[in-house]
Amino acid sequence: MPSVSVAGLRLTTVQCGVLVATLLAFLALYLAYRVLYRPDFGMPVRRRLLVRGFRMRREEFAEVPIWWSALQVERAVRSHWKASLRMTVRRPGRGSRRRPAGGRAGSGGRRAPSPRVVTPRPWAPRRRRSR
Repeated sequence: MPSVSVAGLRLTTVQCGVLVATLLAFLALYLAYRVLYRPDFGMPVRRRLLVRGFRMRREEFAEVPIWWSALQVERAVRSHWKASLRMTVRRPGRGSRRRPAGGRAGSGGRRAPSPRVVTPRPWAPRRRRSR
C-alpha cells in the first residue's frame, strides 16, 4: 500500500483520505454553526458569505459577513442605532422653526442672501494677495 510522509509521519492513502474528509466535515459543521447560531443583538442579524460590511435591511434585520465576531456585530449594531437616533434629533436653533415655502412675506418667492460671517482662524496660514 503506498504511503505519504507528512512532517515525519507515514500515512497511507486511506489515512490521508480520512484525514481530509474529517477536516472538511469539521469545516462544514463550523460554517453551519456560524450561520445558524443567532445570539441576541437586539435585532435579527443574518450572516452572509458575500457581504463586505454591516448592511441594514428595511430597519428589520442586519446582514454581516460570516467572519465577523460577535463583538464586531454588537459594535456595528450599536453604532447603527446611535447614528439613526442622531438623525432624528434636531439641534435647537437650527431648523427648529419652519418658514413658509416662499421665504419671507413679500419677497416674491426669492430668498435674501444670508449674511456670511467670516472669522479668522488663528491656526490657518495667512494667504498672500496676488498682484
